[in-house]
Amino acid sequence: METVSAPVLAKGRIAFIGDASHGCATSLQQGAAQALEDSIVLSDFLDSGNILIALQKYTSARMKKISWVMEKSNNCMKIFNKKLTNLEKIDRNEKIKAEGLNSFILWQKLFNDDF
Repeated sequence: METVSAPVLAKGRIAFIGDASHGCATSLQQGAAQALEDSIVLSDFLDSGNILIALQKYTSARMKKISWVMEKSNNCMKIFNKKLTNLEKIDRNEKIKAEGLNSFILWQKLFNDDF
């Protein structure tokens, strides 16, 4: 899985949303949710009437959450692709039984934290 190396939310008078702007590993299944959030935030700023200022505000408002989702998604994929010993597999499985899947833990953080 490839991740966009540097998210670009706007260039000139053009706005990018969702995977066009910040595509990343699908381990958190956040593609559609991120695109919807992008469009809602962008539409709020477009009410100002100045497209360039709206795009700057949109970029600033979204970057923290987008960066977080990209980082966590990539970390999940690194963990998933790591070769594990049998003992590490047992430890991983016990952790999942006790705490839940990593994606579930991260979804809870997404719902409970302000970005």
